[in-house]
Amino acid sequence: MKFRYTSTLSADTRGHFVKRPVLKLELTTTNGRKIYPVGLVDSGADLTLVNIQYAKELGIDVTKLKEKSMRGIGEGTVTT
Repeated sequence: MKFRYTSTLSADTRGHFVKRPVLKLELTTTNGRKIYPVGLVDSGADLTLVNIQYAKELGIDVTKLKEKSMRGIGEGTVTT
């Protein structure tokens, strides 16, 4: 699949600026309202994380979700 994306400059963990691809998303809430967040494109990701504010607007009851421990390229885990 090919998508039209833009890029943004952000600092990596060492403070170096890198270009990162981002997409403007269109999400529809449970009451039919559309919201347009920007999402970071990570083509190598196994999971997609959503900010809690968007999860709530989309009607996702976060209290019923199971916690997961995640690891990235760093040394530790994060529980979400």
